Amino acid sequence: MGESKLLTALKRLTSIRLLRGVGERMIRLSDRLQYRYKKSRLLKKGVDRDLYQTASNMLFWLNTSGCVDKCILEKGIFEPAATQIVKQYVKKGDVVLDVGANIGYYTVMLSKLVGNEGTICL
Repeated sequence: MGESKLLTALKRLTSIRLLRGVGERMIRLSDRLQYRYKKSRLLKKGVDRDLYQTASNMLFWLNTSGCVDKCILEKGIFEPAATQIVKQYVKKGDVVLDVGANIGYYTVMLSKLVGNEGTICL
């Protein structure tokens, strides 16, 4: 069975070793960030969701049943390694494409990173 066209194209663009290296760096970074977690602070009670502020001053309406919500409530952050990598690369004035779903964790973070000069394409 031959390789898929997508895999062949990916191999042309970058080596699989590079991708594996990024994953390994994310795991190491995640391990280092374990001790820095701070719970989100409740600001306002709502009907279905409550307004919380994270340690990095991001605001979210969260409930206690969602996976992403629980993580932000307990740790103040979602996917710490991925969050750190995004913060490392996205700068003021950048134009970014946000292809995601759920409560908008990355959209809120990206809006703070690109500032008024930048653009987020949803």
